[in-house]
This record gives sequence, structure tokens and C-alpha cells, in this order.
Amino acid sequence: MPASPTRDQIIEALRGVIDVQTRRDIVSLGWVAGVNASEGAISVKLALTAPGFSQREEIIRRSRETLEKLPGVRTGHRSQFAPRRARPGAPPGF
Repeated sequence: MPASPTRDQIIEALRGVIDVQTRRDIVSLGWVAGVNASEGAISVKLALTAPGFSQREEIIRRSRETLEKLPGVRTGHRSQFAPRRARPGAPPGF
């Protein structure tokens, strides 16, 4: 089995996951809050905009599918998802 992907490889792969509403990738949107990889197991924390975010399940599904295609990734990786905290002065949901 190939070596586990690096943090940079994981982040680069997640740049291919696009939010259809903003047409921006989830990394640029600041939705990737944490990444860990060890021996083929990947843990990613996504901080999405709000619990009622309409694209939440789609973003999660596409993120998982993207990560599972990386060389060295075993199936059964775990992901964590948490609501994103609003930035000071930002409109609600941003």
C-alpha cells in the first residue's frame, strides 16, 4: 500500500470540492478546520456554515469521495463536522 497522503496532498485534493452556491472550493471558503493522516487513516474536520446549511450532506459526501480516491487511503476513514463560528463583523452564516 502506498504511504499515507500528506496534509498538503489532502488539502490540495479538497480544493476540488466546490460549493455550488458560491462556486468556490471548501478550502478557500475556510471550511476545512483540521486534517490528520496516519497509516492510511484520514481525519478531516469540516466547519460548515450552519446546521441548516442546504448543501451540508452533499459537501460531506463529495469530500469523502475525494479523499477515498487518494493513494494510500484506507476505506473507513473518519470525518468530523462542526458548525463554523461566525467571523466578527460577518453577516450571519459567513
